[in-house]
Amino acid sequence: MTIKQAAEVVALIHNSYPIDRKATPAELSARVDNYAVMFADMDVEIVKQAARRWIATSKYMPTVQELYEACSTVEYINAIESNAPGEYDAHYDEYLDAFCKWIGFGCEPDSGELPYEK
Repeated sequence: MTIKQAAEVVALIHNSYPIDRKATPAELSARVDNYAVMFADMDVEIVKQAARRWIATSKYMPTVQELYEACSTVEYINAIESNAPGEYDAHYDEYLDAFCKWIGFGCEPDSGELPYEK
């Protein structure tokens, strides 16, 4: 994350919490420098997503540690969503039929009525 990107994240958080309106320009500048160092190895979009998520769920400003942990959560959620099944797998029916045959489900002769109906 660059200093410019860190300034965007600081502005996002600063503008979302009225309690922070008393922050001086020097304090905001120090916060930008701190974020640029602490989140240097992270993608800015991950940090912004974490900040937005924090803003939506907490009435208190995040500490650097809390925002860093929120970034880990966002990365985890993004990884799960990217690995989630998307399009219909053409082999899904074949896999399902093979699984049902393997466990013996659906192999009984069909008498047209359910066991409890007898």
